Amino acid sequence: MPPPSNSPALNLIVLPEPFFVVKLQPGEEIPPCIFRDLTHGRGGFFSVTRTTEEVSLVGEAYKSMPASYKEQSTWMCIKVQGPMEHNLTGILASLTAPLKVSKVPIFALST
Repeated sequence: MPPPSNSPALNLIVLPEPFFVVKLQPGEEIPPCIFRDLTHGRGGFFSVTRTTEEVSLVGEAYKSMPASYKEQSTWMCIKVQGPMEHNLTGILASLTAPLKVSKVPIFALST
């Protein structure tokens, strides 16, 4: 039996489909087909993040996505089952430490 802990266990789900991570330059147009596909329910998770340096598109791969995005669909997603309180600390660090040791790259998103 493991020793008692004040930290709750995390329920992790490895999603079955690959994900794409695409980096666009500021001002570079997001392909209209991406927005069309989003509004017609194609694909699952999708995120657009913009900073002054770049725009990142992250999403679940799907059949009709642009070919250049399919080439970048090499990521797998590990989902932390929620909901979780926003004031929790150390969640990402506890997940990424073993990945660092194994030299597994990560791209983290939180919602």
